[in-house]
Amino acid sequence: VTGAVTLRAANKQRKSIIIQNLGSGTLYIGASGVLTTDGIQVKTDGEITLDRGVGDAIYANATGSCDVRFLEELA
Repeated sequence: VTGAVTLRAANKQRKSIIIQNLGSGTLYIGASGVLTTDGIQVKTDGEITLDRGVGDAIYANATGSCDVRFLEELA
């Protein structure tokens, strides 16, 4: 991932998701249009777990190159 992207499309069956950043850049998670100045930061080798409102689309913006991995729990 580099720059602004939709990480995961909306999925009402999604109960939770773990997002992991294995790349050398920093990943920022947030709403549509998320910026590096207002997103939740996921540093290199870091992760974030979302378990509320996760049926919505998940957006990201990255500085540098991010190798992003997902683990979703579906209903």
